[in-house]
Amino acid sequence: MRAFLLLFAVLCVSACSTPEDVAPPFGLDPSVLVPGVSTSSMTIVTPDGNGDLGMARNGVGRGRIDGREVLYLTLEQEVSQGTMVDSLVVDAVTLAPIRYANVMPGMQTIRTVYGADGSVQSDLVRGDMESHVDTLLSGPYLDAASFTSVLPALPYETGMDVEYPVFHYEAGALTYRVQVPGRETISTCRGDMDAWIVDVTTTANTTRHWIAAESRDMVKVAVDLGGGNRFEQIVVCDPNSESM
Repeated sequence: MRAFLLLFAVLCVSACSTPEDVAPPFGLDPSVLVPGVSTSSMTIVTPDGNGDLGMARNGVGRGRIDGREVLYLTLEQEVSQGTMVDSLVVDAVTLAPIRYANVMPGMQTIRTVYGADGSVQSDLVRGDMESHVDTLLSGPYLDAASFTSVLPALPYETGMDVEYPVFHYEAGALTYRVQVPGRETISTCRGDMDAWIVDVTTTANTTRHWIAAESRDMVKVAVDLGGGNRFEQIVVCDPNSESM
């Protein structure tokens, strides 16, 4: 279960001190990340029926660190094993990362700090195992463990087929492929929504995302797990939600 839950955490880029007059790497658009919270249900769909996994909440907030405007991107997943929280702080203008953390009490803690010179320092605590990794990136990278929260900020168009360099705190440098076959109308609790279909292929599998064309909210996520089984995450109307 952990293998595919990690696919739904937050995105980051490696250079941390890009001047404000320089465009964000990869054509990212910070304006689509509007402060608010959206809530989704997580389900395993099998030939024998559906199994409820829990709830996920994606949040976007704004703040300042040392006079620098930043965005706080979070993903909180409530599952039977407990609550896992992924959080990322990025520059509000360039979306360049400042720090990332993944915490699941009693199971693991991951903390990553991104330097202005392309250096990345990651600390992992999992049970009795602790590790520290220092990496120097030669150019802008996306973060593999946190790819989804800023996925709406990519420049979508029908027929898009782009490979992005990504960095994983354990696996190192990888490549993810993003393809956009087109748009589709998705039925949600708040009516039908026009959404981009976005396929992300990693070393493990291909995840399909439906991203609202107008608001850029994540409407639905699906992962084929094989054997007629799939993981689904779909937005729900929650009284605490401030988007969707």
